[in-house]
Amino acid sequence: MAESAEAVKTVEATELVMALASEVESREDEEDWETEAWSKAHTIEQLRSLPALADYSHDAHIAVMRFVRVLNLVSSRLSDAEPIEPIG
Repeated sequence: MAESAEAVKTVEATELVMALASEVESREDEEDWETEAWSKAHTIEQLRSLPALADYSHDAHIAVMRFVRVLNLVSSRLSDAEPIEPIG
């Protein structure tokens, strides 16, 4: 029997995203980025500019975060945001 996905909830994702950006930045893998024709600096910049809130859901195998920029609603949703808890 397949496990169903958990309901979508709004989470505060800043700490997770900043840690991810720092991890990407600290790696000495510039050649890999050049091979794939991606800009490492641009990718890090884009990560750091993500909104603080994300819609989050997961099942036993996959976690999904959807970042949506919403004007004038961020402060009201921030108070409802839940911290992200580890899966498993």
